[in-house]
Amino acid sequence: MKNGITWGMALIFLLVYTSCRSGADPVLSAYEEEEIIEILIDVSLARAHTFNVTDPELDRDSLRLHYYSLIGDIHGVEQSDVIALLESLSEHPELFHRYFNAASDSLRKRNARLERR
Repeated sequence: MKNGITWGMALIFLLVYTSCRSGADPVLSAYEEEEIIEILIDVSLARAHTFNVTDPELDRDSLRLHYYSLIGDIHGVEQSDVIALLESLSEHPELFHRYFNAASDSLRKRNARLERR
């Protein structure tokens, strides 16, 4: 009897899990968590670099798009994929905060390693 209950619970878990995954954002589902974090690190660095652009000849948005293209090249995706990822994350603030915090933690660890050298 216990074995039947265990299998029943496993089946229910599997059904719930697959139904939750099928409703997942297809853009976010295309990436592993580490990939998203690494892309967010690069996007954060690009945005920081363009934050204080004061040259009237340079358009911040155009410069960011250029950086997104470079980030796409680094990660083997298109510029439009980077933008789609950022848009999907903006629609899921809880995921954005989790990934952004992980990206921030990763940057802090990298900086600490560099300072120890």
